Amino acid sequence: MGSVPYRQLAGFYFFYFAYIGAFAPFFGVYLAAAGLSPVEIGVVMALPQVTRIFAPHLWGWLADASGRHVRMVRITALAGLLCWLGLFASTAFLWICAMILATGFFLSSALPLVEATTLTHLGENTGRYGAIRLWGSIGYIVAVVGVGYALDFFVVDTLLWIVLASLLGTLAFAWWVPEAASAPHASDLQPIAGVLKRPEVLALIVACALMAAAHGPYYAFFSIHLVDHGYSKAVTGWLWALGVICEIAIFLWLPRRTIDAAGRPTVIETHGRHDPCVGIRATPICEAMMALTLMDHALRHRAQNADVACATPRIPAQAPDAVIEKLRAAAAVENPDPDEA
Repeated sequence: MGSVPYRQLAGFYFFYFAYIGAFAPFFGVYLAAAGLSPVEIGVVMALPQVTRIFAPHLWGWLADASGRHVRMVRITALAGLLCWLGLFASTAFLWICAMILATGFFLSSALPLVEATTLTHLGENTGRYGAIRLWGSIGYIVAVVGVGYALDFFVVDTLLWIVLASLLGTLAFAWWVPEAASAPHASDLQPIAGVLKRPEVLALIVACALMAAAHGPYYAFFSIHLVDHGYSKAVTGWLWALGVICEIAIFLWLPRRTIDAAGRPTVIETHGRHDPCVGIRATPICEAMMALTLMDHALRHRAQNADVACATPRIPAQAPDAVIEKLRAAAAVENPDPDEA
């Protein structure tokens, strides 16, 4: 993607959302196995959302003040990883609350700051955002399905190690992402009260609040509900992944830069109706495309090598031994005199 650090950003999104894919669906299962009550599980799972009310503003203000957004991501990702290590020490309710609160406080800054960095790197080429952010959805699917299978074969404490590995990957790619020089905006010094009074901002806040409220019990108790009803953790992981698979299709619909038949730059954008029946059509479509591709190669080969001939010598066929013996016996009866034969 030219000067855009595609691999670094894609790697960060992959591991960060792998952390989300391991933590959000299965940490409630871990807490239930640790003996926490439903009320305690609800409190613990609400703590990361509590930190997102104020922590991103603090880290964003510090990042803007220093002008080093990625450096702030590195610092907070390292601090969050160290706080996560505290969960290995105890399963007491208050201790878990303290560690999750601290982890959420630091990690809540990572995604907003990296989103801003990604868009700054992209500049006017925002159509490429979907191709980068797509790796976050892939990381989530890999994590949620992989953790589901892992917890079917290993103890539930394995989840702590998987999340730790995801946070290590997030920290590694955060160290690899370069800073982006952001140009000042005319609205940077606008009072926050004026921004909050804008109708579109209020509508966005209300929509996000309703979405968060709807997802609260879903994230906290859906996996516990499935496991209690006899579903394996692998199936639970696949059910979580199903929604994110649909999310990938949304990113593929985003506008993309390409060229037309004459080689002129243009933008391709998907419009129209796209329904689930594509899953049924996928097999014959792929088979037909493969057949067309093979036929195209065959015709190209014929056009390029029409005058090339390869004389293959005739190879005499070898009859089975039983047939040869019958032929010899028949020849001996018809020609009893070898000289005449």
